[in-house]
Amino acid sequence: MSNSNLLFSLGIGVTASLVVLTPAQAQTTAFTDVSSEHWAHDYIEVLADLDIIKGFPDGTFRPGAQITRAQFAAILRQAFLATEPVSAVKFSDVPQNYWGFAAINKARAAGFLSGYPGNIFKPEQPIARVQALVSLANGLGYTSDRPEYLFYYADADAIPDYARSSIVAATQAQLVVNYPSSAKLTPNRYASRAEVAAFVHQALVQENQIEPLSSAPYVININPADLPRMPISTIPAQGMVISLGLSASGERLVILSEAADMIQVWKAHSAERVTEIVTDGQTRFETVAISGDGTQVAAIVQTLPSNALELWLWNVDTGEQLWQKSLGIAQGQQRDQGGFISVPRANLVFRPGDDAILSQVSLGVDSGQPIDAPLQLYSTATGEVLKSIGQTQWYRQIELSPDGKLLAGIPFSGEMIDIWQLDSGSRLRTFTSEVKYNRFNYHRFRRMVFTSNSRLNVLSTKPEPRERRAPYSFDTVQLDTWNVLTGESVRQITDLSWVDKYHSLSRLSPDGDHYLMFNLLLPRVQMYGYEIQNPHSPIPFNVRGGYRAVFNARGDYFAVATYEGVKFFRFDP
Repeated sequence: MSNSNLLFSLGIGVTASLVVLTPAQAQTTAFTDVSSEHWAHDYIEVLADLDIIKGFPDGTFRPGAQITRAQFAAILRQAFLATEPVSAVKFSDVPQNYWGFAAINKARAAGFLSGYPGNIFKPEQPIARVQALVSLANGLGYTSDRPEYLFYYADADAIPDYARSSIVAATQAQLVVNYPSSAKLTPNRYASRAEVAAFVHQALVQENQIEPLSSAPYVININPADLPRMPISTIPAQGMVISLGLSASGERLVILSEAADMIQVWKAHSAERVTEIVTDGQTRFETVAISGDGTQVAAIVQTLPSNALELWLWNVDTGEQLWQKSLGIAQGQQRDQGGFISVPRANLVFRPGDDAILSQVSLGVDSGQPIDAPLQLYSTATGEVLKSIGQTQWYRQIELSPDGKLLAGIPFSGEMIDIWQLDSGSRLRTFTSEVKYNRFNYHRFRRMVFTSNSRLNVLSTKPEPRERRAPYSFDTVQLDTWNVLTGESVRQITDLSWVDKYHSLSRLSPDGDHYLMFNLLLPRVQMYGYEIQNPHSPIPFNVRGGYRAVFNARGDYFAVATYEGVKFFRFDP
């Protein structure tokens, strides 16, 4: 291509600005090689009418031709940078007398384009689609917190690491135009003139400088509800995970290894490890919890040879152990090969606000039931015992109200829910199941969550009378909302017909309406895994092979432990 043809095709020298984008007067844009049926016809026509792009002297536009980095800079200049000053910083391979010198340096100064190591720009190199989209997203300052948008693209793995966040932003801003396959980004293929016209057109639409096309079938406009439920990240784990937890914001994830000898804290979104705490062989971690702000980790620890149980606290960012407090000596005959005594599963949780840690651990088992299991509240700052609540049940789930003043506990039997006033240590009330058929078949409370300081949502099961039971039916599942201050039932939903005998109710979301269910045999999760349901309509989500799951306190993220690692998801019902 000659320089004169090049200048003509790009409209160099024509003043254009985002503020005054109006169709050029007496401009004819009927290119002989862009028919009205061409997929990019309307994009090309609009930009040609605005003098942002032009055709060639022979009346063609050459929509399939590649475009160089210098040519792309010239288009950026016409569309966005008419008044931008030329940067004083120059690329070593773009001399001042080069035809695209001003456009390239304006694009660099405005943040649209950057060079390669060694201060070179490679102006004659064709620009890849991914580079063009990254340039527009960066130059216009677009960001996004929806990394799962990448999973819309069938070839997402081909997107370079440096470009992934910018491609997410470009996708959310509807800059991406994919032809012929909307689900394939083909990021590393060189961009054509037609594709660049479409990208730039959409950027101008996003900047409210031009109207969107009445019909734009190849613009990627993603409804988050239609996205495949793919993980934002997968955190590696060594074997099965015994325990896991998320900070309130969902930014940090703590996991306890299968061997109970290592605690790791990860940045959940990027799968970057923050810290690792490893035992010396003489200690074992029984359970672990992370603070709401993600800066502290607590664990109940058993130490040999005394089998002493202690509560330890660390600073996540420095790895420094802040304090350790004695809980007693584990008792029992059941020991593993290392000499550790089997301890019933412990409860450990930070109080909202992170000023205190609530723990419950049994020192032994009598007739199969945990014994001597007081609830104790410790000061996070000093490790001092703030409150000890004795004569309690051994709870398989404990929950704190958002203000940290109330404690709810479900015993292993599931026959009741105790509500405690934490500061005074007094029992406020007990909810008991009203339906009981016999000692083996009765109404059980399964899962609960505080949705406010006074409302508690509870999932429970009760058997259908024999005469009404279907051959393969499970117990009736009921979702209740209780006012814990008055003891009144506020809402009751029992129409959860899709639950069957292969489901296990695992965990309620913080909104109290959605729940993760462990599914043993249903085909849609391929033998076993987790799926999300609610009382209103099924949610198209499942995690094959998941065996443990947790929500963050805000309810916008959750993590599922699988044999492939811990998968981290956005929760967007």
